[in-house]
Amino acid sequence: MKADTPLDSTRLLISGLAKQRARLLLTVPGLDRQSAVIPPELMGDEGYAFVTLLTPQEPTLWLPPDTEVQAEGRLHGARVHITSALRQLTRGRDEWRLDVHWPTQVQHVQRRQAFRADVPAEHGMAQARLRQGDAEPVPATVRDISLTGVGLQPPRHWTPDNDQPLSCEWSVKNAKVTLPLEVRHVSSSAQGTHLGARFLQPAASALQLLRQWVLELERYGLRRRQADMA
Repeated sequence: MKADTPLDSTRLLISGLAKQRARLLLTVPGLDRQSAVIPPELMGDEGYAFVTLLTPQEPTLWLPPDTEVQAEGRLHGARVHITSALRQLTRGRDEWRLDVHWPTQVQHVQRRQAFRADVPAEHGMAQARLRQGDAEPVPATVRDISLTGVGLQPPRHWTPDNDQPLSCEWSVKNAKVTLPLEVRHVSSSAQGTHLGARFLQPAASALQLLRQWVLELERYGLRRRQADMA
C-alpha cells in the first residue's frame, strides 16, 4: 500500500541513512535476511530503494507489489526501524534492488534514562502546546513524561524545525510552565506522529513542579493498577 506524502522528518531520516551509507538488515518474504544500503541517487518522489550487499543466492524470485519490506539499523547510535511497501524487485549481477514507497511506519528511538510516567487522557498534563520560534503554538497530546524528557503526539503533519528553538507549555492547576526541548526522535504511522524530546536545563522552579507532577502521575498509575487487580 502506498504511503501518504512523507513527513519532512521521514525524508530527513531516509536521507541521513543514505548519506551515512548506514548498513540496514532487511526482512523480506522469500529472501534470507540481507544487509543493504539506501543509495542517495535512488531517492525520488515516489520513494527510495534498498540495494543488498551480497550476491543473490536465489536464481529467480518474484514478489507482488505492496509486499512488506522491513529494515532495521542505526543512525548516529539510535535504533531505526522502517516498514515500507514494495514497488518493484530487480535482480542484478551482484545485488537485489528493492524499490519501495515512502515508509508506512518509522521508529527512530533514543531512550530516556529516567522513570517514565504515562499520562492518562483525563489528567491536566495530557494537554500541552508546542511553540517553535515565533510561530503560533500548536496543541499536542502528552503521552508520557519523566524528569528528563517527554513523549508527545503533535498534529499529524506538524514536524519540528531543527533550526528553530522548541518549547512545550503547560497550564496545570493554575501553574504555568514552559520547558525548552531538544527533539531526540520522531516516528510516524497510520495512527499519527510521536515525538520524543529531552528537557533542556529547566529553571529550578519549573523542575520542582515537574518533580511534583511526575510523582503524582506515578502514584495515580499505581492506584489504577491496584484497582484493576482488585
